[in-house]
Amino acid sequence: MVRGFLFLGMVLWMVIVLCNPAFAETTAFIANTGADEMVRITTGDEITTTTGMDGKPYGVAVTPDGLQVLVTIEDENQLAFITTADFFGTPFFLPVGESPRGVTVDPNGKYAYVANFDDDTVTKIHISTQTVTNTYDVNDGPLGVVARYDEISNTSIVYVANHLDDNVIVIDNEDKTTISDVGDGPAGMSISPDGAYVYVANMNDDTVSVIDTKNDKTVDTVRVGSEPWGVAVGAKGKYVYVTNSGDDTVTVIRTGNNSIDRIFNVGDEPMGVAAPRNGNFAYVVNQNGGSISKVDMDDDSVTEIADGVFTDAFSMGAFIGDELPNRPTSIELTVKNESKIDLSWIDNSDDEMGFKIERSKEDEENYVQISDVDQNTTTFQDHGLVSKTVYFYRIRSYNEGADSEYSSSANGETMPYSGSIWCFINSVFKYE
Repeated sequence: MVRGFLFLGMVLWMVIVLCNPAFAETTAFIANTGADEMVRITTGDEITTTTGMDGKPYGVAVTPDGLQVLVTIEDENQLAFITTADFFGTPFFLPVGESPRGVTVDPNGKYAYVANFDDDTVTKIHISTQTVTNTYDVNDGPLGVVARYDEISNTSIVYVANHLDDNVIVIDNEDKTTISDVGDGPAGMSISPDGAYVYVANMNDDTVSVIDTKNDKTVDTVRVGSEPWGVAVGAKGKYVYVTNSGDDTVTVIRTGNNSIDRIFNVGDEPMGVAAPRNGNFAYVVNQNGGSISKVDMDDDSVTEIADGVFTDAFSMGAFIGDELPNRPTSIELTVKNESKIDLSWIDNSDDEMGFKIERSKEDEENYVQISDVDQNTTTFQDHGLVSKTVYFYRIRSYNEGADSEYSSSANGETMPYSGSIWCFINSVFKYE
């Protein structure tokens, strides 16, 4: 009888495991340049594994779905495609320009862009077909690169830091604009999750330039530490992490007012830095120290991990990612009155941290995030709306490292105003 119960328990355990997929893991993929290898670290337990990558791997970008890692191979003038599920397999190598360094993926995951330092070009790559679709001439020494997606024009806008020419090039299809009022020696770049601001580390004048993408103008300059090199935006856009390679510190900028929030001491010559999209920490690659510094904003602490693993590592770019949680479905609206609309949806993920709710009043191309609700939530009430107005809504779930695809949109029109307006006039007369 005991043996029968044990067998039944094993069967039930197997059913549970098979029917409930494992939670996604936030993972860092770090280019260990001097050792000709890629290092993978799962951030929950900080387990480290490595695989060979000859030719000086330099820049790294994880696709938004977390399924691929793109790595620039500087000495071979190539871009490597690594499948995250087959980390130890043979990558696909695509020829690009000379001495490729920075690499980024647009928010839709359709195109990648590579900054080729020695021939002053940017290569555009179609990710699914692994083909080069365009090459853009830019200015001297392109190093960092980021991209945003413009819903109105349905195109990707690319920003390139020209390290030797002290400017940033903006590529919009075939049009190019130069932003000349950044600092000296622009290197690493990062972009806010909503694409509203680009942050540029200016290595030669110890500043970070803040570019407003609405008009592609520098709107602020933040003084940081010595020789800033890497930049990362994390915590849902709340913090910008800047590695100061000259004084072994990380400056944390609060994005609300571009003020200095905290300064952390880290390892020797910090270079690359990345942060999970929705998490409150960052990984810092210490080039001379051979370690990773984990900067934790929740604990206000720095922890050294993977000590002695790295050799002359750069790892420029957004090298932390995660697989997408399942998107919510069946979004429904209930118009309550002239100023309130109730939303409900189906939660299809088991690893989400919460849901981001976006709304548009004009049309379906001008969404703004209006709320962020907790995990397992399936309802929301939007209030303070304008009467007799059509509102559009869409929702996505998120985990630490990624946002899901959007739900289908839904729309509803608030009721006409039904109240009355009274006007009272009180006159006071004084007779003498």
